[in-house]
Amino acid sequence: NGEDNAIDVADVKLYSKALTDEEIAELGGYGHPEIDTEINPYLQTPTDTSIYICWNAYPGEEAVVEYGTSESLGNSTIGTVYVFPDSTRWWHSVKLTGLTANTTYYYKAKTGDYESELYRFTTQLAPGSNNGHVRFIIVGDNQRVEDTKFDEIVENIQQTVTNLYGSSGIDSIDLLINVGDIVNDGRVLQEFDREFFKPLEPISPFIPTMVSIGNHEREADHYYQYMKYEDFAGAEGEPYYSYKIGRICFIALNTNKSSDMDLDYDFNYRNLTQIDWLNTVLNEAQNNDDIDWIFTYFHHPGHTEISPPSARLYVQAQVLPTLAKYSKAEMAIYGHAHDYERGALPDGNLRLMLVGGSGSYLERWGDFTNINYPEIQKTFDHYCYLLIDIDVVNESYTGKAYSLGHDNKRLANVMIDSFYRDKNAPPPAKPGLVSPDSGVYIKPIFWVVVEDLIKEYDIMSSQLQVSDKKGDYRYPKVDKIQDFEDIYKDSGSPNYTPIDVNDGIELNKFLITGTSLVQDKTYWWRIRYRDKNLQWSEWSDEWSFTNGDPSVISDPSVPIVKETKLYENYPNPFNPVTNIKFSIKKPGNVSLKIYSIDGRLVKTLINNEMSSGEFEIRWEGTDNNNIPVPSGAYLYRIEAPNYVKTLKALLIK
Repeated sequence: NGEDNAIDVADVKLYSKALTDEEIAELGGYGHPEIDTEINPYLQTPTDTSIYICWNAYPGEEAVVEYGTSESLGNSTIGTVYVFPDSTRWWHSVKLTGLTANTTYYYKAKTGDYESELYRFTTQLAPGSNNGHVRFIIVGDNQRVEDTKFDEIVENIQQTVTNLYGSSGIDSIDLLINVGDIVNDGRVLQEFDREFFKPLEPISPFIPTMVSIGNHEREADHYYQYMKYEDFAGAEGEPYYSYKIGRICFIALNTNKSSDMDLDYDFNYRNLTQIDWLNTVLNEAQNNDDIDWIFTYFHHPGHTEISPPSARLYVQAQVLPTLAKYSKAEMAIYGHAHDYERGALPDGNLRLMLVGGSGSYLERWGDFTNINYPEIQKTFDHYCYLLIDIDVVNESYTGKAYSLGHDNKRLANVMIDSFYRDKNAPPPAKPGLVSPDSGVYIKPIFWVVVEDLIKEYDIMSSQLQVSDKKGDYRYPKVDKIQDFEDIYKDSGSPNYTPIDVNDGIELNKFLITGTSLVQDKTYWWRIRYRDKNLQWSEWSDEWSFTNGDPSVISDPSVPIVKETKLYENYPNPFNPVTNIKFSIKKPGNVSLKIYSIDGRLVKTLINNEMSSGEFEIRWEGTDNNNIPVPSGAYLYRIEAPNYVKTLKALLIK
């Protein structure tokens, strides 16, 4: 209350009862040594036969771990103690070796007269082992700029693994992966304890943690003293590394560069040395019959919808294309942007996972100019973590993302996303033709339609290619992929409902608008499907059409349209994409235009001769120069033979 001068505090402890005068006296006065009597182990660098057990303590010149396969222990190993320059932290590290694979061990960590509680861990599967499951949790960007969110994440991880795997569920998790920014400033020693080690204490004695360094660690020596990655070191030492668990190869990259940070020394790990090393590790794993999966994690994204400035060209142009060359490379995991995003590269089975919402301030929709990238299918501005469960025997995995929501809408550990991979599942069937008949003369706008496999398969995407050269699609005139869902932005206050801008999309249909097509020229087209297992079907047979006179059409598969009609757009309100559906009874010139509420022309969507049929077109919230328009009410107006109608659409950003 301002009555006293500044007070220096040597130690703070919380007790469950009032202390007696004698107990208080035994604590000593202000000048007594600051002794951290609690030992909270931190496991790292696990293999099938070894593990590092580390902890902070002060003082304590000894590092001893007693361990065994029963609670009676029976074995003892002595490690090393590193004293940080300011002498406020003593980092104890003990490497246990000669362990048995897939075996539970009990242990106690000891420093002088102090010892930890009795804990346990399980060693990893032996390399090539073809049994059981490997499960790991992914978090990222937990630096505690914001309250105690990382503590909440850890608490909810415990709740989830208990719900899934029972009261000893923590023993079912083999690894915790952190994609970096574990502290706000790696040059400040105290932050490691406060922002990283302390919040992890409920699980770090049981589950080994592995980190890919972030930019906030600032390549500080503190980080490299704490992390014991020398056994797994890459071409330039500990900054990046790789290791194996069972039939899985894990690769941790370093995407840091000094120019991104306020530092007085230079470094650059966005180099070809790391890419050459990555190729070597990937090639070795790809050709190793004892490896089925490759999971790669690092800090910076290639693209991010929430925070486009966070993206790094090195990742997009070097790292991801390198991973995509190897079929066993299953996942690229990263953070830096503080949210959750899931996607996949257009070809192959490489999933893109952004898990950066594990404790720091969230980056919310609208904080930056957002970009809806085609390879990203789901984005949530939520606090989150991810659980991957690999079924080793059946060569499959599931992924589940859990959310705590955000400050405007809290969620109680809700699963917001799930996905899977099954190496043994067949791909989707090759689609067959529905309409138009191959070889017809037809003038855009019209639909090309193939067999709908959605009821038969779990279809995620479809792809259309149109070429002016039969059998040659190297340089297609049209090359379009559409996904069954695209979670992009939300409805805002009060519900903050995620918006699926692809809601209602029909994956077996593509609209040919005639852009870049030449009159009276013949074109060939084909379509294929991709399932949620990230497998593409074979391309359909090749069909053709000639960009010609619409009056020649006589396709019995085209449904008879009884009336010309403009329908309500959906979704409405929308952000930033909406779908406009209409039907045309009589062929002729059709225009569909967007106007501002005061009658100014904003966008011409269609102004063409059209055949009879049902049509749907998307407006992406842009003007004729493809510049995003502001929030507000807009009018969309159709003019067709004997028909004119205007309806209203509401854009909310």
